[in-house]
Amino acid sequence: IILLTGCATTASTGVISFGPDTYIVSAKYSRGMGGVFKGREIKKAIQEANAYCASSGKQMMPVNSSESIAGNWFTYDLTFRCLASGDPELRRPNLQKVPDMVIENN
Repeated sequence: IILLTGCATTASTGVISFGPDTYIVSAKYSRGMGGVFKGREIKKAIQEANAYCASSGKQMMPVNSSESIAGNWFTYDLTFRCLASGDPELRRPNLQKVPDMVIENN
C-alpha cells in the first residue's frame, strides 16, 4: 500500500523589528498534513519569539496574532514585545482574534 501525504514546505521570516520594543515573526507552511504542520509552525513562531526576548534578558509579551490562508500557504503572524520583568505592560495576555470581516451599518 502506498500512502501519499503530499509535500510540506515550512518557512519562517525570523524576527523583524516592528517599532520600539515591538517585533513580528511569521511562520508558514504549504500543503502537507494541515493541522499537524499548522500547530507545529505556530509553536515554532512562539518559541522563536520567546528565545529572541530571552537573549536580551527580557520576556515575550504577545500583542496580537493572526492566521491567514492564501492559495496553498497557511501563515501565522505573531506580533510581540520584549519587556523587562518589572515593566507594567508585562501582564497576562488577553489576545482576541482580529475579525475577518467588519460590517458597518450606516
